[in-house]
Amino acid sequence: MTWTEAVILTGYGFVLTVAELLVQADAIQPAAHADHRALEWHAYLWDPWFLIWGILVLIALRQSNAEISN
Repeated sequence: MTWTEAVILTGYGFVLTVAELLVQADAIQPAAHADHRALEWHAYLWDPWFLIWGILVLIALRQSNAEISN
């Protein structure tokens, strides 16, 4: 179950971070009424945290499985 959660966190963070960075690079046009400041906060702060969190959980799970195996 924890593996599933880690994969979901990593995927969620990755997809949103990439999408928001594409918006910041003007490769994707946001809606006309979009809050550009909120888009910047999500691109550079909030969404990358989900990616980092998921990666760290995956690393911890992998290390704990390696220790159990030995």
